[in-house]
Amino acid sequence: MMGGWNHECVGDPMGRPCKARGRLGHLLILCIVLLPAGCTLRSIYDLKPSQIDTHEAVPLHFDWPPGMVANVRSFITKSQSIDKVAMTKSVEVRCQLHTESAENGIRVLCDETTLEGDDTLKMFLEGAPGLLAHPVLTVDAQGTVTRVDGLDGVPGALKQALAGNFELSSNAHGAIDLLSDPKTLDHIARQEWWNLVAFWAGKTLQTGTLYDLKRQANVPVYDDTVDWKQQYRLAGRVPCNDQDQSRGCVKLELISTPDPEQFDRIVKKVIAPPETAGGEHRSPPEMNLRSVQYRYTLVTRPDRLTPYWVEDRRSMTMEWPGTGSNPSRIMDVVEERQDTYDYIATGTEKVHVVK
Repeated sequence: MMGGWNHECVGDPMGRPCKARGRLGHLLILCIVLLPAGCTLRSIYDLKPSQIDTHEAVPLHFDWPPGMVANVRSFITKSQSIDKVAMTKSVEVRCQLHTESAENGIRVLCDETTLEGDDTLKMFLEGAPGLLAHPVLTVDAQGTVTRVDGLDGVPGALKQALAGNFELSSNAHGAIDLLSDPKTLDHIARQEWWNLVAFWAGKTLQTGTLYDLKRQANVPVYDDTVDWKQQYRLAGRVPCNDQDQSRGCVKLELISTPDPEQFDRIVKKVIAPPETAGGEHRSPPEMNLRSVQYRYTLVTRPDRLTPYWVEDRRSMTMEWPGTGSNPSRIMDVVEERQDTYDYIATGTEKVHVVK
């Protein structure tokens, strides 16, 4: 349920500084294109072949009661390398997830957000729309989002978070205004819930079987779409956390790859230089998108789809061709988020605990 996926200003691959071209604004928009944790050790979710029952079909059912409360910790790492020279930053984000009764379903929200970690990344996340929005989702009995509220105050919160930051260009401020639009934030909130719950709800999966899917995703900022090829599976039964001796959860995996030509077209729009003072449009840079992949891993209870651990890893490789005596440059960007959910109330009704 953590929002605010963004990409940090890291400099032009040809050596120009970020603020010379408003790179922050461009990469803020890129977080929308890329949409389709004090960490628990991953080793407890590793599966041996002897632990996988390929004859078992497991139904996945959504059942979040009102009054459920969980402390959510997200550990976010952003790594970028240019010609194998890497820079990595990390931050820990905490919030409290809780559910409330609603007509024909429940309301879901995660508030009391705090951040700890690298100062630069912390500042960047504090200006991220998803974290400032605290969207309130209304969800029906099938796990489908029917309404998203709590977004109207985002533009004001963004302006306050970015007050006094004179390094942002007018182009970057324009991008932030676009990203803080409630329609864009509505899209982000629904996509996050889709990964966590809605995609899986109602499915019955044969353990170990790899399923294929084609899906078209909107890119709201540019009124465009990208086709995605997706593969998903239920890898096996695993413990929910360190204290679970019964292997009460399942491990679900979703791998998504976009159509390369469509995705390349969108990325070129994102990183195209801003208009000149006279309104002249400049040509996008010569850039070749070499690879993109999203890998989403979810540990959740099959009977309720209440999550315990999430790993969301997104990677992209781009190449800038050489010019004259300048060699070509390769940029690798990896963003990884790990979420853990510590339940302190399981429902049903009316508990809102803050630690």
